[in-house]
Amino acid sequence: GTKTPFEILLSHIQTMYNSIMPYVLDSTELHQESGVYWSTPYF
Repeated sequence: GTKTPFEILLSHIQTMYNSIMPYVLDSTELHQESGVYWSTPYF
């Protein structure tokens, strides 16, 4: 079937998230110090 605009948007967000995560994980120490933990995306 055809994707709804919402599904297409989610697909793009997931792709961007996956490409950003390695950089986020590189700075995990920073996030741990501030008490912020990245696990799942919140949009």
